[in-house]
Amino acid sequence: MKEGSAPSLWQAALSCLLLWGLSWFSNQLGYWPVSYVLYGIMAVIILSAVLSWSRKFGVIYLLEQMMRTAHTYGDMKIAGEEQVIEYKLGEPLDGSEIILGALGGTIISYRGISHVTTIAPNNAGKSESVCLNNCLSIKHNLVVTDKGGENCVRSYAHRKNRLLQGCVVINPWRLWVDQEIPNHHFNPLQHLVALAREDSPELLDEARAIAEVLIADAQKRGDNTFFAEAAKLLLVAIMIFFAYWEADTGEVCCNLPHIFNIIAGSKEDLDQVLQDMRTSEYGKGAVKKAAGRFEAELALNPKTFGSILSEAKNAVSLFDPMGMLARSMELSDFDPNDLKRKPMTIYIVMPSDKISVYGRWAGLVSDVLIRSVMRAKSLHPRVTFELDEFANLSSSQLPAVLPALYVGRSLGCQLHVYVQDRNAFKRYGDEASAFETQSEVLQIWGVRSVEDAKWIEDRSGQTTLRKESVSAPAADDNSGGHFQRNLSLDDVQVPVIRKDQALMLPDWRQFIIFKNKPVIVADLLSVYQVDPWREWVTKLPGDDAKPSLNVRFKISEEGDFNHV
Repeated sequence: MKEGSAPSLWQAALSCLLLWGLSWFSNQLGYWPVSYVLYGIMAVIILSAVLSWSRKFGVIYLLEQMMRTAHTYGDMKIAGEEQVIEYKLGEPLDGSEIILGALGGTIISYRGISHVTTIAPNNAGKSESVCLNNCLSIKHNLVVTDKGGENCVRSYAHRKNRLLQGCVVINPWRLWVDQEIPNHHFNPLQHLVALAREDSPELLDEARAIAEVLIADAQKRGDNTFFAEAAKLLLVAIMIFFAYWEADTGEVCCNLPHIFNIIAGSKEDLDQVLQDMRTSEYGKGAVKKAAGRFEAELALNPKTFGSILSEAKNAVSLFDPMGMLARSMELSDFDPNDLKRKPMTIYIVMPSDKISVYGRWAGLVSDVLIRSVMRAKSLHPRVTFELDEFANLSSSQLPAVLPALYVGRSLGCQLHVYVQDRNAFKRYGDEASAFETQSEVLQIWGVRSVEDAKWIEDRSGQTTLRKESVSAPAADDNSGGHFQRNLSLDDVQVPVIRKDQALMLPDWRQFIIFKNKPVIVADLLSVYQVDPWREWVTKLPGDDAKPSLNVRFKISEEGDFNHV
């Protein structure tokens, strides 16, 4: 008989016979208390045998068989803390992981080299629960797009003084100057000059990528494709010319404020640039030919050229020298290639109320930095891009993003993309699914889109339940007023997570999807619930008025964490 199992009938009979003999012998010797104990053991054995028999052959067995499903439609379940540990999402922290949340006594984190997608609406806690956690915990190189600058001001001192990283803050609006947050100048066209100096064939591709960010795809706007594409060609030709000119003469001219002055300035200024291009031999004559095409267009059809020029003006209007951006874009006072050379953090800071207008500038800077990391063709050091407000970083596709999604993991380029719903990826057309297929982790909460709720329902899988149905036919004349009830049991298919459950998920809960594993339902993890992160956060005016949260986890210097 196996340990913990009930005795069979013959085993029970043999045991009872033996015990009865011992109890009779004990009673004869006058040890009647022992006899009573043995009688009690006999009663337990008999009861166990009867229950075992009834389970196998009686009513209990029949009821169990009736309620047992055949898993006809699947047997998916929600993953729990045990599965989190099994998936290695609950490993001790070592600074290489992206923090996702918590479940029970475990901090959930992803320490792989692939990408992560976070989906949550505005003001749902993405900064406090995810982005700021990672600004404090990640020890390798980091690039952060920061709406409002709060992630920067709260983590800048930690990354600079504790992690000893070179911290760059691209902060044209000079936010948080009272907290000693600096502003570093960055010209996203500066690398074109270095490529021109080397006469590199990559110069054309880099200039095209910048033009793609500045001018949205015409098909996305319903405009005439001709004018948008022609304006891109004009910008590319002018950028390449000024890159060669600055490399050749040292004159500071390959920057967007200067290009704005040429395109939106007087006709004489533009004519002079086209004439200079016509007399140059830059790019093995390619610049001269481009200038010839535009001069011919201007001569043959001034109206058409005017429409092209207008499209180009709109593309660079953000960089008017009278604006805040232009003051920080003529030259770079840091080298973005250092992201692959030494410990470094770059914050791209913009005001919350200007992101809809100037988000394209942050997208251009992010795209250039991603390209610089990819161009190094090196796995180490790893660079994680925390791309908050990703949907506002461009009005079309960012050219560097899809290549980074597909091959970035082998080049030490990791994207952590933040959007408000899955609809934000549709601008990437047929490749929109890459944000899900190329991300090993996807986390989503605060679901307000029925489309996203349906996607969660489909992704959670199906399970099989046994459904009871009772029928009671109407009484006939011979029934004596009594009904005959019929009970039937059937397997039914139900989703593990229904649409309504996804839509009504509590504010402090989230869904985490890891690879092809069952969905994890976990807690959001505030930075103020973890010690020492809550001590590393730079305090700001008004923090004392916030409700204090009990510390939930305490992390040791070795990276182990304890649930407290």
